[in-house]
Amino acid sequence: MQLEKYQPQKRTFRVQQTDSIFKVLILGDVSVGKTKLLESIHNYSSFKKNLRSKFYFPIRTSFIDFYLIKLFPKRIFYFLDFKGGKKDMQILKLIQKSILNGVSLIIFTFSFDITKSFESIFDQNGWYEMLGEEIEKLNIPTIFVGNKRDKKSGFRSESARKFCNKLPTSKGFITTSAITSEGINDLVLELRKIF
Repeated sequence: MQLEKYQPQKRTFRVQQTDSIFKVLILGDVSVGKTKLLESIHNYSSFKKNLRSKFYFPIRTSFIDFYLIKLFPKRIFYFLDFKGGKKDMQILKLIQKSILNGVSLIIFTFSFDITKSFESIFDQNGWYEMLGEEIEKLNIPTIFVGNKRDKKSGFRSESARKFCNKLPTSKGFITTSAITSEGINDLVLELRKIF
């Protein structure tokens, strides 16, 4: 039996000199729907003429996925999607200065059906707790996204909204459902406002 030689898929796209590239981190626990959220942002544009996404270019590694999405004219978003496991948080902690270098926005994501996912953003070893001091020092804008709003839960989004909006670099609190596309319009409009 002979194994086929691996042939990498050729991927090309063109970046114009006039395009601006924005580095965006998307952070949150495992299973909160970060990757699905990025797919929804990409797919959203197919319904809007003036927001036609040009490409979706995933590159996957063991602890982070990279996506390039040209969502608006002359604006390319370079998303870094961390997997969300505890070991991934440790890696992020080790390389946080280089990861935060040049970041234009951080999207903290939690799930309505996993209450602990909101708490783990802010608990002692959580995403914001780990990076917050550096985020505030560098004045990196943040958006908090509650995903899976289509799921029934006892989560109190209004209290969470008030808490997040008090943070010095917070630019918004948005509830979405990546499955039904609810709230994706709000998220895209927020991205447009920031960039």
